[in-house]
Amino acid sequence: MRALQKEKCNKTWVTVGPLLLKLPSKSVEELLMKDQKECDIEINKLRSDLKVKVNELRDLELNPPVPGLMLQPMSHKEMSAIKQTLGQNS
Repeated sequence: MRALQKEKCNKTWVTVGPLLLKLPSKSVEELLMKDQKECDIEINKLRSDLKVKVNELRDLELNPPVPGLMLQPMSHKEMSAIKQTLGQNS
């Protein structure tokens, strides 16, 4: 995708399944962005499912849950409050 953005061509060759097509560069870039978003969504789903499955397995093994496995990132409001408490400008 980076090479496509650097190169200033009107048309670009792209492989779609077993086909090799020559499409407008803008269309190819949009297809790649859409595909990247779908991949990111699927990866995040798998990661969150993995956490649940690890905890279920540890329950079946009668082990305590992995500490810190289900941590969530702090929100913007929480980070602002911490920065304010520490005396930093946000």
